[in-house]
Amino acid sequence: MAPFPYVPCFARCRSERGFAILVVIAAVGLLALAAALFARVTSAQVRASAVAVESARAKALAAAGINLAALKLLDFRAKPNGKHRGFAIGGEAFGCRLDNNLIVAEAQDEGGKIDLNFAGERLLRALLLGLDVEGARADALVDAILDYRDGDNIKRAKGAEEAEYRAAGRAQGPKNAPFAAVEELDQVLGIDAELLARITPFVTAHSGKDGVDPVVASRRLIEILRRGDTPIPATDAGSDLQFDDRASDLAAHFIAPSTRNTFSVRSEVVMAGGVRFALEAIVDIALLRRGGASGSPRQAPVFHLWRWRQVPSVARDGVPGIDVPALPECELLAST
Repeated sequence: MAPFPYVPCFARCRSERGFAILVVIAAVGLLALAAALFARVTSAQVRASAVAVESARAKALAAAGINLAALKLLDFRAKPNGKHRGFAIGGEAFGCRLDNNLIVAEAQDEGGKIDLNFAGERLLRALLLGLDVEGARADALVDAILDYRDGDNIKRAKGAEEAEYRAAGRAQGPKNAPFAAVEELDQVLGIDAELLARITPFVTAHSGKDGVDPVVASRRLIEILRRGDTPIPATDAGSDLQFDDRASDLAAHFIAPSTRNTFSVRSEVVMAGGVRFALEAIVDIALLRRGGASGSPRQAPVFHLWRWRQVPSVARDGVPGIDVPALPECELLAST
């Protein structure tokens, strides 16, 4: 049998080497792609971790702002005519810095708002009419609010109790108990999201008063109540009417002096890197009797924080360009 003829491997070897090179190039390409994807994922995770850390720092600083504001309120209660009077009564905000991070806090006396648990029919109706709610709807909403907060299941003339809620497709009827928070208004039959947003800035569940203190109430609320209690013709100015800043602007039957004990406090932080975070809390001030140096009792103010929650950040005029280093460093206050 004749031996196999010798075949040179030049062409065949060249082809095999070319295929091997292609395999190596493809493998290197896949490794490079995997490395790029890994680097990208790692970079995203690093950025996410950095944002999380910065957000946590912002939250902690916002909490510090709440406590600084509470200390200012304590100082005000101990010395009502002291330097923090404008903060507690006039709604003045204060700002301070920690490194290059900005903390801005402000307080509002809850006595300057309408208490959903104590307001009577006339006050609630004036609020709704002043917000341009149509008369028949305003009457129905007033009765619905009163039915929601009372302890019985007896329907008012235009109100809503369990039967009306069920007819509207709501398995859960009225609370038949006091409002614990303003947000519960969205559970009242007839109040939609749009109206809730308009009402919320002017109501509270914490003043314990059946009226409003015009000294600490917003000018906007006083204007709304004046318009709602004594309807006036619409003008080009609409609801932006102007009048003198006097307590007599508010009708006497709506006035109830505040106890200066309960405040809503808002603290917002603007981090050096641009992260913003805002918190809101209710601060309740109490006066405790303690023995003085001479043995006679003296009152010492203390505070309690509750209903602590995150709120949307609000852009403030001047904050983006504020000279943060020029602000004072944040420091604790000693209430005496």
